[in-house]
Amino acid sequence: MLELERVPGLRNVIIHEYVALDLDRVLDALRRLDPIEQFVGIVAGIERGA
Repeated sequence: MLELERVPGLRNVIIHEYVALDLDRVLDALRRLDPIEQFVGIVAGIERGA
């Protein structure tokens, strides 16, 4: 869950430009989307079962 907890922070940096973007860090984050994909799968399973 720790990975998902950091997603809103990354979004805020990108959208609001709170800090200068380090594109290497952004690309690294985009390469690690597995926790988000797992979360989407869990939610989709719940929706199918509802």
